[in-house]
Amino acid sequence: MKSGSKILFGIILLSLEFEILPESLPLLGLKNSAESMEDEIRKYIPVGTDIGIAQRIMEENKFSCIPVKKGVFLKHKNLDYVYCDLERRSGFIVSKRWQVALTEKNGKLEKVIAGFGLTGP
Repeated sequence: MKSGSKILFGIILLSLEFEILPESLPLLGLKNSAESMEDEIRKYIPVGTDIGIAQRIMEENKFSCIPVKKGVFLKHKNLDYVYCDLERRSGFIVSKRWQVALTEKNGKLEKVIAGFGLTGP
């Protein structure tokens, strides 16, 4: 992890610990591909992060999140993960949807798996 990313991550952790978020906290960029979205999330929530903190960061970025035990996400089976979902209008009748699984092992983020797509008629 780069030095600037370590400092930003430290600020995020402290902010979450005291339940305050600085106004300058950068928001996740919503990317238009699953792979790019995974990279963006890992930039701010590195592997090894406490899963509760990872969930709170996602929720601060307007995702709705719920924990799932022994579930399925995309082609992955039998996962313990936090499922996060966000949908934003992209046009008159079309929306963009991001679905993310933050897999966990021993209470820590193990892997980020993302899906991206368009919804509408």
